[in-house]
Amino acid sequence: MSFLLNIEEKILSGMKSACDDTFFFLEDESQKIAAEYLLTVNVAKKLAELNSGIGYPYKIYLERKTKLVATDCVPLMAREHSTNFLGYKRVLRKRHNTERNGKVDICLYRDSGGMSGVPVCVIELKGFDPSRQNVLKDLRRNSEFFKISCRTGVSQIQYACFAAMHSFPKSLTQEQRYQDLEKLKQKYEKWQEEVGLPHGLRFWVKVKTMSQAVETTLLDENDPDSLTLDGNHHFAGVTVSYAREI
Repeated sequence: MSFLLNIEEKILSGMKSACDDTFFFLEDESQKIAAEYLLTVNVAKKLAELNSGIGYPYKIYLERKTKLVATDCVPLMAREHSTNFLGYKRVLRKRHNTERNGKVDICLYRDSGGMSGVPVCVIELKGFDPSRQNVLKDLRRNSEFFKISCRTGVSQIQYACFAAMHSFPKSLTQEQRYQDLEKLKQKYEKWQEEVGLPHGLRFWVKVKTMSQAVETTLLDENDPDSLTLDGNHHFAGVTVSYAREI
């Protein structure tokens, strides 16, 4: 479980780094991240901190085709009973894919000691305020990776995560920002109910403030009412995680 939480924390940390990069590029921390790949790269760099060496123990793939990840989820080969002199025969896995073909934003593989690595987790990232429809598509596909099976065995994937950013420009106080987070969590829990989960899986939703600030200017030092709001933002990150029940 600690391993999964480490991945989750790295994802959230990468999202925070992407917000910091936007300020570095524009000198305006209230600007939304316009390029989704900025999120992807920052999250991947944080995940690399889990490695003790270059590409070890995890290989990190960006934009990997779903048909490759889905196929790699099941064991490459297995033994089946046979009437030959050995008493068994070797069978190879079939090719697989998710219902919605495409690419996985980030996936982690570990060395299996054999001819191919094994996917440990898949991660889908979205920029600011994704639509309900797009969120549901990614959640459904993430759950599919756990259901893949064939003659060589069942899916070996351990964790899947969907992550996105949300903006709340009207929140001025800390209390309002706490309410933002609570409403965001409730919204994603409701959306997850629409998706459902395969037997043996559990999910949890985590929300966290990525960046927040209120910037004002006093136009007239002798007039307190001349205070104007120059910039205000509250950026929150949300993750929806899937893992097998213990």
